[in-house]
Amino acid sequence: MFNYRAATIKDLEKTIMKDISKTRKISIIGTCGTGKSSLALRLGELLDLPVCHIDCIYHKPGGAYEEKEIVTEKVKEISKGEKWIIEGTYGRTLEHRFTVSDLVIFLNFPQEFCIESVKNRQGKPGRVGLPEYFVETDEGLDLMLSYHITQKFPQTYKEIIKPLIEKYKEKVVEFTTRKQVTDFLDELKACLRM
Repeated sequence: MFNYRAATIKDLEKTIMKDISKTRKISIIGTCGTGKSSLALRLGELLDLPVCHIDCIYHKPGGAYEEKEIVTEKVKEISKGEKWIIEGTYGRTLEHRFTVSDLVIFLNFPQEFCIESVKNRQGKPGRVGLPEYFVETDEGLDLMLSYHITQKFPQTYKEIIKPLIEKYKEKVVEFTTRKQVTDFLDELKACLRM
């Protein structure tokens, strides 16, 4: 796995891929509040790649959820395309996505940061990566904070993500702070102008 802490795009290109501008299949994973959706949109614009937010498949009108098998099949169908960014950490889709991705970006931020990030976005309209009809409620916030960030993601990391990172480490980039993500995007923009 490539950790972005003290590296540059050139280092990334040497260790992960020959030319980042030719990367066509990117998965972005991490817990709630890491900025997966925002990063996906920015990368999509920079690299001219369509973006799939798995939350838009999973969340249905009226607070209902799509069946897990259907979400998995839809993600597999999207991943048959020639170019894409798929963001979200749905455990059932991870092994397939690690296999078919050119690059997997793992946003591995501290739990406290993610909790604060989720609290700060609560009630703000137009949240990136969710269907227009989705409304975050106080109950949904409590579920994210008490379950997804503190329990479910650590379990998913231990049981699914960590073994996949070991298996596919040559195509995984880990960011541990938002500054690293911002620096990466700034360097990518500069490289693409060259």
